[in-house]
Amino acid sequence: RGNKHSTRKQALNEETSTEETTTEINLENNSSNESSTIKYKVQILAAHKNADKKYFNHYHNYSDPFDIENHEGWMKYTTGEFQKYKEARDKREKLKKYKFPGPFVTAYNNSERITVQEALMISKQNWVQ
Repeated sequence: RGNKHSTRKQALNEETSTEETTTEINLENNSSNESSTIKYKVQILAAHKNADKKYFNHYHNYSDPFDIENHEGWMKYTTGEFQKYKEARDKREKLKKYKFPGPFVTAYNNSERITVQEALMISKQNWVQ
């Protein structure tokens, strides 16, 4: 039985798909998927320094709300919160007009960041390009 944390791989600037990455997932302890709360967000930026609303407005002409999370030594900026992967993917597409350096979908299980592939498997949703 492997540690689920050791099997997670998250690329900083690219989304994982079932074709690109094979991730071993141990769902043995999570047989009741109803107890999982899967959510998707769109990451728009990652930095080691704090970027505020003025930065986003000035450099990206972006004034919509965003959240900040500390993850793996980075300040990661996300927007939106969706239960369906496709809704997050649609939001990602709309964000391309702001010239962010590659916005991509992120996934969370009970507020813990996980791979999109793992979230899709747990939530039994399909990946959409």
